[in-house]
Amino acid sequence: MILQALHEYYLRKATDSDSGIAPEGMERKEIPFIIVIDNQGNFIDFHDKKGKIFLVPKGEDGRTNTVKPNLLWDHYGYVLGFTKSTLQKDIDKTIRQHIAFVDRLNVICKNFAMVEEVQAILKFYEKEQIKRVFEHSNWKNCMAINNCNLSFKIVGDKDIIAEKEMILSLMNSTLTSEKDNCVKSRCLVTGRIEPIARLHTEIKMKGLNGQVFPKTLLVNFQKQKGYDSYGKVQGYNAPVSITAKNGYSTALKTLISSKQNSFMVGDMTLVFWAEKITEFENYFSFIFDTPPSDDPDRNTKAVRNLYESLYSGKLNTQEDNKFYILGLSPANKARICVRFWKRGTVKDFAEKIKQHFDDLEIIQRDGDIAHFPLRLVLQNIALNEKDDKIPPNLAGDMVRSIIEGLPYPAILLNSCINRIRAEQSRKNKNGKPVENVNCIRASILKAYINRQIRSNRLYNKQEKELLMSLDRDNKSTAYRLGRLFATLEKIQEDAQPGINATIRDRFYSSASSCPSSAFPLLIRLKNAHLNKLHTGQKINYEKQIGEIMDGIPPKMPAHLNLNQQATFAVGYYHQKQSFYLKK
Repeated sequence: MILQALHEYYLRKATDSDSGIAPEGMERKEIPFIIVIDNQGNFIDFHDKKGKIFLVPKGEDGRTNTVKPNLLWDHYGYVLGFTKSTLQKDIDKTIRQHIAFVDRLNVICKNFAMVEEVQAILKFYEKEQIKRVFEHSNWKNCMAINNCNLSFKIVGDKDIIAEKEMILSLMNSTLTSEKDNCVKSRCLVTGRIEPIARLHTEIKMKGLNGQVFPKTLLVNFQKQKGYDSYGKVQGYNAPVSITAKNGYSTALKTLISSKQNSFMVGDMTLVFWAEKITEFENYFSFIFDTPPSDDPDRNTKAVRNLYESLYSGKLNTQEDNKFYILGLSPANKARICVRFWKRGTVKDFAEKIKQHFDDLEIIQRDGDIAHFPLRLVLQNIALNEKDDKIPPNLAGDMVRSIIEGLPYPAILLNSCINRIRAEQSRKNKNGKPVENVNCIRASILKAYINRQIRSNRLYNKQEKELLMSLDRDNKSTAYRLGRLFATLEKIQEDAQPGINATIRDRFYSSASSCPSSAFPLLIRLKNAHLNKLHTGQKINYEKQIGEIMDGIPPKMPAHLNLNQQATFAVGYYHQKQSFYLKK
């Protein structure tokens, strides 16, 4: 189903000239440097085109240990016969690569005499103009890029040679010839009897810390005796036609490289697309990913668009428009791991995502309600808020919970509680205390508890969900203990202004897990702090403490489980925020 959905996306986008989808046999590739020559093959210039994408003939698949030159473009080993290595085996391989690149150009000129530009490239080699490239001032910049891609251009032309229309015709005729020599079978994607691809296209994937895996495969079979079923070798184990292979691989490459249709969460790349054109596809990534620095409000705008589309009924017209979400990560240097795959309608996904943001809603000090993207949520339960410290598989499990309306994974609760405990006395670079129960962590715990309550409602219909702000009617002992702890901390801060360390730094962990051992001491300390306040403050705080303790049993619980510790944290956060909100 994944390959079929990707192929359908390719067919939808192929009819749109502005979609960025490459025609069959072609691909969009960054070519950092262009060799400019004249019609006689003389070297003219060496242009720096870093960051520019060109439409070029599709690169050859399966080049790990074999020499297969691309058509009219390749890295400097093939194009110029250059290698940084001093090992003789690497030098010999580079010589073979360069000879193969030139030989393929000779074959083109032999079969397609009208390709004058290709003849100019051959004259470039015959006249030994390569050495002039090495003498150019841009060569050092080119050499600094590992396996830098190069191509050719005729001086005065707008396009590079690999982009010209004649090359597209050449690729079409080459594909036709390739298909004629292939084994034919029923394609799993199209359902038709077609020439089957033996090898599939390599997909460039990113891992953690920007690590790039350039030769990973979505469809891959081990070629080894004993592993091939019924005598079928490599791609023939899962028959996919050459046309379908080109379509799905082109679509996947386009989606991964698109900032609009993909983003990374932890070590997983999430790609998404719709069966038909929809506005939901445009702002889906901004709902989950952190907003760009040049538009910090883009996340809020995307969520607002989602809410408005649902309230206005605009998304009711999307009931039959299918939407796909695919989570991928590199399993190793050769294979892609499918971590997540979900399909549904645009309307269904929109409603589930709205519920996720409703669950995360929580009051802040200025009274506003923020909507936190998934990346920010996961970073707040990781050590030092780093992506590579996010627990494995959590990103995929979170996406699944969000779009299926399920309870969040238990590891989210455990990781969040552990971060709060670990940072109860953390200081920033200036030596000032950092809030361990910040608004994001409080919203995570609130959302987790509320989803658990809804999933268990058949068993406990009386349990009340946590609100986004202070709930004085909440009778939960854990919630009231959190409120009490926040009040005791505020009394200490008022009694000792500018204090470097509060009771939170020493007692939060024990108070939230073992209340009966921590609170008797804290209440005795409270009496000493109240004596330092003026009469009005003292009376107000005593009334507040009385109201909170009215719902706490005389014998405090000896232990609180993880769910109760989460409720304690939310009560603590709500009470703290209430001190700073305008009356």
